[in-house]
Amino acid sequence: MSEGSGRRPSGRSYTSTLLAGLRRVTGSDLGVTWVRALQEARIAWLRSTNGWERLARSTARWWTPSRVSEFIDGPARGPVAADGASAVAALVARGNIPAEELFDRARRIRERDFSVSGHPLPPAGPWPWSTDWRHGHTWERLHFREYDHYGPREEPYDVRAVWELTRLWFLQPLLQAAAIDSAGPWDRATLEILEDFESSNPVGHTINWHPMEVAMRSVSLALLLGMARSLPQRSEPLIAALLRMLTLHAAFLYRTVEYGNIRHNHFMANAAALAVAGATLQGSYPPARRWLAYGAAHLEREIPAQVLPDGVGFEKSTSYHRMVTELQLLAIIALERAGAPLTATARERVHRAARFSAHTTRADGISVNFGDNDGARVFAFDSLEQRDHRPYLAAAASLFADAGVKAIASGNGARPLLTTAWLLGTEGLAKWEALPGASAEVSELYPEGGMVALRQGSASLAADVGEVGLRGRGGHGHNDLLSYELCLEGRPLIVDPGSPVYTGDIARLDLYRSTAYHNGLQVDGEEIAPFTGLWRIADTARPEGVSLTAEASEHVARAAHTGYLRLADPVLHTRELRLGVGSLQVVDILECDDERGSHRVERHLHLAPEIEVEIIPHGARLTDGERVWSLRHDERSDCAVHMGTVSPSFGEEIPAAVLTISTLISGGARLHYRIEPERES
Repeated sequence: MSEGSGRRPSGRSYTSTLLAGLRRVTGSDLGVTWVRALQEARIAWLRSTNGWERLARSTARWWTPSRVSEFIDGPARGPVAADGASAVAALVARGNIPAEELFDRARRIRERDFSVSGHPLPPAGPWPWSTDWRHGHTWERLHFREYDHYGPREEPYDVRAVWELTRLWFLQPLLQAAAIDSAGPWDRATLEILEDFESSNPVGHTINWHPMEVAMRSVSLALLLGMARSLPQRSEPLIAALLRMLTLHAAFLYRTVEYGNIRHNHFMANAAALAVAGATLQGSYPPARRWLAYGAAHLEREIPAQVLPDGVGFEKSTSYHRMVTELQLLAIIALERAGAPLTATARERVHRAARFSAHTTRADGISVNFGDNDGARVFAFDSLEQRDHRPYLAAAASLFADAGVKAIASGNGARPLLTTAWLLGTEGLAKWEALPGASAEVSELYPEGGMVALRQGSASLAADVGEVGLRGRGGHGHNDLLSYELCLEGRPLIVDPGSPVYTGDIARLDLYRSTAYHNGLQVDGEEIAPFTGLWRIADTARPEGVSLTAEASEHVARAAHTGYLRLADPVLHTRELRLGVGSLQVVDILECDDERGSHRVERHLHLAPEIEVEIIPHGARLTDGERVWSLRHDERSDCAVHMGTVSPSFGEEIPAAVLTISTLISGGARLHYRIEPERES
């Protein structure tokens, strides 16, 4: 079968499909094995009897014109406020949001003049629903269980680029334009794109029916449905298409949830999507009650399991933390409107997760970039970049009445209120405005999550002082123990390189996960913890002695780790990070045997792309074109610079300078460097 042929492969027997499915569930505990075995039996039966096609026909038949009208005229349900569109129109009328900015975004989407994963879409031709347009690779049409995303390849094509497009977040600005221009072409353009996707993606039989993608697209469809329903001029054909697609997606997901021994962001997305879809369609489609109950029950269990008591997500990725917290916020809102609220315990855990996102927002308003970053998000109402978390933080500040989160969400004069308007309506905007002023200063240690967040004036620092993530398995965490990001005078100086690839280039993924690609300390070129497989890191680097002290002039974070104790000559590394109002001093203490040879120690510093470097005696001069900082290190070390790359988000790589401070030590050592504004001579 040729690539992109579009032909369906021949069917499989029930027995062969079932056996292939059961091979996927071996190794699980008995409870998980039983659930998964039943699921695989059902999936095999649906495949062998054309059950997916029957499901599509039955859900489509359900939405008769009379039922669509009843839904439109019935009570508002789901994640979007009934007055969401009018709340957005009020923001525009008050001058809080420029109307032309909203129209420009919508026009560019309608004309296909926008980028996904850092790369412009092809301006003409079929929508690349199953094609990585960056490399021209098309996935053939198969049953969703048959794809292998990890096989060898000559070109670094990656399904992640396609999946971000097919989550359909990019459609939100179209209906946002309709909120202030009801006579415009925006709802028709939205319908045309949705129908094109629907006709190109028969249920269960393209690359886009992976359950995680179905979950994320279900949430997107629920948001679009709520937006369409709140518009002053409701388009019945658009609402009918959204009802049909959301129902089919949720019905498919209910039969294919990704339940396993360690349930991570995929299962969280599954549960949130079913809760949101169930809350939206409750009373209109009978099975929606089961979806709502399943989603709500598992969210109650998964939120405390996946969000640690201090609010840090257990996968140790700030990008994934954003995506998961947005899903949880959406579920909280939808379930409360459905009369099935989560408990105060689960709600409080999500509140703490939002506070963690706020506290790890840099002084320039952008989130730090720890761990994998696939560019994922749920809310695309605002035009801000993916790593600007302030739109969702503004909604969280209103929902949880948190003035401290508002102080950070509104930093540097920002008013990212479109997400709040759509989700919480006029009442939510009023709650935002009523929140009192608060300090954006931060001095916070997250003991369970292993993170430190500090902010003094225009200086901010966030550091990883914990294990690698996913309960020691790695997951989306990196070898970044005792690494950090730094802003001074409101400008990013030291940054985390992030991660630009997933399945397209496994070797490059490992490079970005490596110790050398973070701002920590490396001994003898060894990894802090060995890689043990794709998205797996050995649980050998454990933090010790973590502490945080805060004084008026200086915050001091201190921690050690055991990663280099596995060496033939064991080395214990302790780091102190001393953040002042405008400076940072880093002290590294190395303890090892004086008589067992020497070690090559390298301290890596990945600089923001705009920073230019000049090597000077015992240090470097750093400039961003307007401000100049000096970096001075201990006299026994040497400093060199080379060009590397940083990845602000998936698919993007930008050249940036890397400083490496090298030292040869024999026995213990105390090393240091200090970064501060250059003093005038």
